[in-house]
Amino acid sequence: MNETERRSIIEWISRDPIHYRHMLDFYDTGGKIRQMDENGLLIVKEEERLAYGAGTGLRADPRWLYLIDSRDEVDRLLDAGILSDDINPVWMVYYPSVAVSERKEIPGIRFRRLTMADSDFVRNYYDSPAASQPGVIEKCISDGMVGAEDEHGLCGFIGQHREGTIGFLFVLPSHRRRGIAQELEQEMIRHQLKLMRFPYAHVLEHNEVSLELQKKIGMEIYPELYYWAAGKDF
Repeated sequence: MNETERRSIIEWISRDPIHYRHMLDFYDTGGKIRQMDENGLLIVKEEERLAYGAGTGLRADPRWLYLIDSRDEVDRLLDAGILSDDINPVWMVYYPSVAVSERKEIPGIRFRRLTMADSDFVRNYYDSPAASQPGVIEKCISDGMVGAEDEHGLCGFIGQHREGTIGFLFVLPSHRRRGIAQELEQEMIRHQLKLMRFPYAHVLEHNEVSLELQKKIGMEIYPELYYWAAGKDF
């Protein structure tokens, strides 16, 4: 990690530390600065073709998948023919504290780190195009996925996506409404705080069920939408 670059990012995001905090975390987990000027900050993970953009005048590439913090900037890139019309507005939910409440005991359930032996279970139950790519599940497990299990085996899991957001949350239907999902997410928040990361997740704009879960956990919802946007050649 280049400490001079990192200090420059910290200075850039200081104009709105919550709104832009995810940019530093993206850099800290392997991102590289592609653009940083008075108006815009663009950080990329080249192997994964992922990019986080903030501000305006982003020098975007049509081969990438972007998180962009402004609808106006998304529209500008659409008009320029750089983005496709595959746009997904999301809320950013984030954990505002440096401490998490003590784990709530759930009768018959224990929590543990997942191992590579659990990869088939995750693959069978997590329905996502991203997770279907070779090696993605294994990488997420190595990054620190957490599972819930009873005497019969795994019944749920959570992890973090390639860009660093908390995700992969799943609980078997037979085990829902017992508080397992809430405890899984709090376990992941603890894991990220230990690593000095920014615990945050993205929730689709109209997913009220997920937003209510985030509130119960103690997550706060940033009041402006962010946008996942695919380049036209992604």
